[in-house]
Amino acid sequence: MLRTFSTDQRHLLLTVAFLETLRTFGIFMANPIVALYADHLGASNILAGIALGAYGLTMAVFQFPMGRLSDSIGRKRAIFIAAIPFIAGNLLCFNPINIYGLIAGRLVAGAGTINAASIAMVQENVANEQRSRAMAILGIPVGLGFLLGTAFGPEVFLLIGGKYIFLMIAALTAIGIIPVFRLETIRPASKFPQNHKGIGSRIIGLSLVGFLASAFVMMFFYFVPLRIAAAGSDFLLFFIIPVIVGGGIAVMLASVADRGHTVLLGLLSLIFLAASAPLIFSYTLPINVSLFSGTTVFILGFSIYEIVFTPIASRMASAGNYGSSIGLLRSLQYLGQFTGSAVAGLLYISSLSQSSLNFMIVALLLAALSAVLLYAVTGLREPSMAIGKT
Repeated sequence: MLRTFSTDQRHLLLTVAFLETLRTFGIFMANPIVALYADHLGASNILAGIALGAYGLTMAVFQFPMGRLSDSIGRKRAIFIAAIPFIAGNLLCFNPINIYGLIAGRLVAGAGTINAASIAMVQENVANEQRSRAMAILGIPVGLGFLLGTAFGPEVFLLIGGKYIFLMIAALTAIGIIPVFRLETIRPASKFPQNHKGIGSRIIGLSLVGFLASAFVMMFFYFVPLRIAAAGSDFLLFFIIPVIVGGGIAVMLASVADRGHTVLLGLLSLIFLAASAPLIFSYTLPINVSLFSGTTVFILGFSIYEIVFTPIASRMASAGNYGSSIGLLRSLQYLGQFTGSAVAGLLYISSLSQSSLNFMIVALLLAALSAVLLYAVTGLREPSMAIGKT
């Protein structure tokens, strides 16, 4: 797939993938151990939960302004600026003194989001018909970072303690930033024009779709480990094969999306997400069949969603609003993750079987609303490709 890109584009893609993968690995290495680390600091369950969610909350808040900043001063500068609070926040978590220091560090680290600037830089430096493939190339190593971070976080915690994980995250980010210094983008970032008109209503609508879909995703990640644990199975065992199968199919579909079918594949991703809920909680299918089929369908839907929604936003973006548009989409996606996590906790009641029914009702409602809103925003027609290379 990389062979379809020029040498400069490959350099750009690999540089951004390297940075994002190291950050993702670090972030997801920390997430499973935050509650354990907070407990060592003598925190209550409520404060431990706040420490866990604080990072995602400030990420949601700062995605849009950092994307807008990258429109104004350029992508590379915005990435360097964002790296400062991210590294500083993790260093604060390395030596937080107490739980409030840990919460403060997580809040500061979340403010250092580079996602909008780095993705905008990739999207504006590849041809319109290559954007979904570019997202797929970024998604493969980032997905690997997610899996490895989730798997090794608890093990590293037991080996060296929680504080050194945050020191590792700061160091990995600093290492990931180094290749960006030598990166030369193919075209400069857009500047705010005098006739700047702000974010369009279609971008706002698409971002709301991202909010609803991301809430669904986090509810899935809340309930599925409970379902796997109740079956006496290993979490990673039921995710590795689905990630390979579902993610592989999604990557192959990226070239289909680039031929003018991003919106239709976006709708298909929402359908797959909706179908995964009744599959994963089917009590008529054998448990292994239910877990593998439901998780594979979910990973397929989630992977397609991650691949195609950013190119849709990039094609809807107006001049001067490139990073802002992607930043708004990412902001509402992270806000959706925070909301979905909170809603999942509210939906869990006395038993998993009763709770799973609540989850399926709310999840299917979210998926249906997402599909209706996507139709309202796009009419299922491909947006014009006025920005970037053609």
